Amino acid sequence: MLRYHGVRPAIFLEQHGYLGPRLFAAHARYCDAGEIGALARTDTMVAHQAAMAANRGVNPPIASIREAGIRICQGTDNNNNDMLHVMKTAISMERVQRNDEIPGTLPQPEDMLRDCCVGGAHAVNMADSLGSLEVGQKADLLVLDVMKPHLTPSGRILSAWIHNGQPSDIESVMVDGRFLMRNHRVLTVDEEALMEEAWQIGRRVWDRLLEDGPMPLPRFG
Repeated sequence: MLRYHGVRPAIFLEQHGYLGPRLFAAHARYCDAGEIGALARTDTMVAHQAAMAANRGVNPPIASIREAGIRICQGTDNNNNDMLHVMKTAISMERVQRNDEIPGTLPQPEDMLRDCCVGGAHAVNMADSLGSLEVGQKADLLVLDVMKPHLTPSGRILSAWIHNGQPSDIESVMVDGRFLMRNHRVLTVDEEALMEEAWQIGRRVWDRLLEDGPMPLPRFG
């Protein structure tokens, strides 16, 4: 962008009218102060894919993005579809990045849940019906089994779950008042048949890759 247009990506998008509340900027790993200013001025959201950022070894300036008042949502990208893992990674990465007087104080688990739920609802332009538990919103619920050794006893269940929980702690899922999973059983698909089909696809892809011989991977030593 600098070579061909003389400006950084977010500034180029601002100059051409692309930034705004209808856009969310994915990753934003390499934003500088000027770009953060442009995102804030235009009320553009940032989609923070913390698990993918950690996998790539590049943490976006998420603390500066948050301090600029930019709305944040959280995403999974394609390496990990577990939103609990995303929240765990996001809270740790931001705490490491911040220079607070008392390290590890911010963000709190409640901040991560808000990014995930309220931020996600804003990202898809449905904050008037999704993302929070209040009268008039759709009944989207997760039911946790807290009687697990890693969750009980706890003073704050949300903190215990974000820091120490597992996806299997979710026993039921309701979307718009309808259970999609109940007592750990998915009600909308034949999960066993779907997993078998997925396994077969993965096997075919891997066998195809190995037709050209072993795949060399970078390793230490």
